[in-house]
Amino acid sequence: GRNKKDEQDYITYFREDHGAVLKKTLAFFEHYVNEDYDYILRVNDGAYIDIPVMLEFLKDKPKERFYCGVQGNVVGIDFASGSAFFLSKDLVRMIVENKWDFHDRHIDDVAIGEFMMNHGIPIDQRAVRVILHYDGKTRQIGSEVIREEDFDESKVYHWRLRCDDGRRDVDCEHFKRLYKTLNNKNGAS
Repeated sequence: GRNKKDEQDYITYFREDHGAVLKKTLAFFEHYVNEDYDYILRVNDGAYIDIPVMLEFLKDKPKERFYCGVQGNVVGIDFASGSAFFLSKDLVRMIVENKWDFHDRHIDDVAIGEFMMNHGIPIDQRAVRVILHYDGKTRQIGSEVIREEDFDESKVYHWRLRCDDGRRDVDCEHFKRLYKTLNNKNGAS
């Protein structure tokens, strides 16, 4: 299919399997590699990002060699979870310049993690995420799960919604509720 840029959106046409998700991410990086930015935040559709809190989080982060997210591990590959991870512009450029090093054995977050491991780029463990389940929350800084009383939710920029039944209408209701809760907390009407 053809790719196109529509306003601020970059639209790609790929089937949705591991290799296709990787190709879509690489196509996005290639399209935006020369734009003016410090970081790219790659998210999936189960993530709610609180933009003002995210911008505050990024204020003191390095502008180079910054690969940050909640760490996972698959078959010995450490990677920043695809629910939301940051890459500094130099790393996006490095990925684009070496796109032929990628294969489609893994989905994009794992493939990028393998690439970063092979190039000696560690995962910055300061990512902040709350996973919202039907029955509660899991709070994380990096890969470490934090007790509720030791966690400052005002610093959360990444809310990950996890519905076990796969119903997208329920996900949408959770997103609406989260949006209202966060906006009420921040004083918006």
